[in-house]
Amino acid sequence: MKKKSKPTSRKDRPPEKSLSHHLLWLLPTLLAGLLYLPSLDGTWVWDDSIVLETQMKAFRSVGDVFLPPERIPQWPESYYRPVVTASYLLDQGLFDDEATRGPHGMGILFHAASTAFAALLAFLALRGRRERWWGALIAGALFAAHPIHVESVSWITGRSDTLAALFLLPALALAVRYRDDAHKPWGLALSAALFLLALLSKEVALAGLLVLPFWLAWIPRPDGSPNTVRWSSGAPRKLLLGWGTATGIYLVLRATAGASFGTSTLDTASLGAMIGRLASSFAYYLTQLVFPPPQLALVLDLPGALWTVSALIVFAGGVAWIFRTREDSKPQGRRIFFLAVGWLVLTLLPSLPVALSGLAEAPVAERYLYLPSFGLCLLIAAVLAAGLENRRRRTPSLVAAVLLVLVAGIGTVQRQEVWASDLALWTDTVEKAPSSGLAWSELGKAYLDRGSDLDRALQYYRKAVETDNDALGRAIAYNSIGVIHARRKQPEQALEAWRTAVAEGADYATPYFNLGNLLASHVDRAARQGRMEAAQLSEARAALQRAVEIDPRYDKAWLRLVWCEVHRALFTLATQGDPDETLAALAAAREATERLRSVASDQRMVAEAERLVGRGEEAVSRASAP
Repeated sequence: MKKKSKPTSRKDRPPEKSLSHHLLWLLPTLLAGLLYLPSLDGTWVWDDSIVLETQMKAFRSVGDVFLPPERIPQWPESYYRPVVTASYLLDQGLFDDEATRGPHGMGILFHAASTAFAALLAFLALRGRRERWWGALIAGALFAAHPIHVESVSWITGRSDTLAALFLLPALALAVRYRDDAHKPWGLALSAALFLLALLSKEVALAGLLVLPFWLAWIPRPDGSPNTVRWSSGAPRKLLLGWGTATGIYLVLRATAGASFGTSTLDTASLGAMIGRLASSFAYYLTQLVFPPPQLALVLDLPGALWTVSALIVFAGGVAWIFRTREDSKPQGRRIFFLAVGWLVLTLLPSLPVALSGLAEAPVAERYLYLPSFGLCLLIAAVLAAGLENRRRRTPSLVAAVLLVLVAGIGTVQRQEVWASDLALWTDTVEKAPSSGLAWSELGKAYLDRGSDLDRALQYYRKAVETDNDALGRAIAYNSIGVIHARRKQPEQALEAWRTAVAEGADYATPYFNLGNLLASHVDRAARQGRMEAAQLSEARAALQRAVEIDPRYDKAWLRLVWCEVHRALFTLATQGDPDETLAALAAAREATERLRSVASDQRMVAEAERLVGRGEEAVSRASAP
């Protein structure tokens, strides 16, 4: 009878050779940084000005990051990403408020660090391969160079997926390490903490709850022994408990902040339509991952049924072919195959419901592929690593790896040209999606900001009004049309445009302020000529009150409202002689001044408000004197 061999103890097994023993693992990290150097010269694009100039003014403490203040302009009720918000505040602390080079550099740094962790995780996944460190190098290089990442890296406010990956990848790597050596409890705590940070970066990290047990079960032990996972005890149970606790903390924080998951906006009219949109979204993402076409910021239409079915058949056929190749038909090949494809599918799942909701301008977006792309990179790296183990296929496999990284890198550099400025981005977008009202509006904004071609800006805004099916989008366009007329000293046309904007978008504060401000200017000019425009003053006051109701931190609107209340007091005193109404108007002016004091970005505005109130009180006092 054959004597059973004793299992190798942890002390007796040979130490696992770490990826850090090979300095070449640094190459993907350096490649990630070098490829994105052109992004350093980029400007603010798309939502950057809204987030960095307007929304970040509301955050004044660490507590605000986790419990955002109410009524932040254009802040979705489902948005809860404290780590991303903290990264913007860090940018503002390190650089000027209007800096672009520094924040772009931070985005590149996040991507480079994520690339390093991607290589490390690939190294763990490729256990059992003789050329595993080559495979990790290839996976990291492909992740660094994949063109699909440009939107996440080159767009300052597109960094949420990058940050989620920055924490989720090392969290999973630490989880595997802790499973292999439960004598290091710090690994368990740090893994759960990093997973919590990933969740606080973006909701897509919830996929980690599905990926964790999958990877714990399929990655072998360091000594190559079979991996038998006992979920009811030991390290796997502690890891699941730790990650579950992190998820619970995240959900509590999210609920405390009043953030929803946007489920109320899901389109559930037809089950068949839902399945079709989900399948089309999945087919679109697969196509983008494998054969990324020229960059498109707004994808308005999902692939048709024929394209969806064809893409799914090609994908299924491709993975079946890879699965049945001679090298990858071995147990270790099947294991890596399931790890890679499982990662791709599981991390893509949280993004698919966006296609059924109105949470974003488009049903699909390239930035959602940042995390799933690691699965494709790992799959390609595993195939090439298998080829490197064969002497006859070693050179072709190495050449293929170099060519893939080279082609991907060229695509990445080219795509950055589109994200260099608003003008470049939206010129490209309207050429590829001419039916997008948002794209025409943003292109008009790009020319309006330049100030050198108002005719073209006006043309594009009018095109936006014609093509945009969204009331808020039309309101934004009409507001900008009013701004153009105001710059051209055409007040009547400006008033008409802003009144139209107010009628279109009831929850958009800017046209209310613009309307109230221009009417107040008319009132002031008439008063200097000895005329009292009571109707215009009333309309101006109502518009400004609505502006601060929508955006309580709108300091310019508060200051102008102070002016209106003071002049209302003076007009009331002069025309009606009603002391109670006059005093009520002055009290409203003082209250508006106090509200301004709590939100003003410049204390000179508070001083101006106090001067206005003081002048009004003095005038009332003189008029009331015997």
